[in-house]
Amino acid sequence: MPDPMNPASLAPNIPEITLDQLRPIPEPWQDVSLQGCLIEASAIARRIQDLARQIEQNADPGAPLVVISILAGAAIFSSDLIRALRCPLEWTMIGLSSYREGTTSGDLHWTLPLTRDIRGQQVLIVDDILDTGQTLQAVVEHLHTLRPASVQTCVLLDKQISCPADNSTSA
Repeated sequence: MPDPMNPASLAPNIPEITLDQLRPIPEPWQDVSLQGCLIEASAIARRIQDLARQIEQNADPGAPLVVISILAGAAIFSSDLIRALRCPLEWTMIGLSSYREGTTSGDLHWTLPLTRDIRGQQVLIVDDILDTGQTLQAVVEHLHTLRPASVQTCVLLDKQISCPADNSTSA
C-alpha cells in the first residue's frame, strides 16, 4: 500500500525518467555548454529603444502603425517594443507555427489567423527570433495579398546559426 508521506511509494510501478529522456538534446549539440545569461537585460532594453526610434522614423506620422505580433514567441518582445514606440499604433496578433510533433521546422500552420482589415494600412510584423526565415516570409507574402500600404518586419534576434545538418541518408 502506498505511503502518502513517501512520494516515491505513490507510483511504485512508474520507472524513473530523467530530463534528457523527456527532451533529448540533438547529438551535435550535446557538447555545447551554455552557462549564465547570453544577453544582458540592459542590452535587450537598449536594443528595443533603438528599434523603436528606427520604426518611428520609417512610420508615416499621419496614420497609425498596425503592429502584428507572431505568437507566442514575440508576445513579450512586442509588449516591450509597443511601450517604447511613441507613434499612433494598433496592435493585433497572429499565430503561425512551423513546429509540429517535436521541434523540427516543417510546414506552416495558422493557429490564430489575422482578423483585422489591413488594406491601405502601414503594417509592422514583429517576431522574436529569425531562425530559418520561413515563417516571416510566409507572413509577409500572405499580408501582401491583403493590400496594405506597406509591410515592414522587426525581429529582436537573428539566430545566424542553425542546427548542424543531418548527415543521414535514406534509400
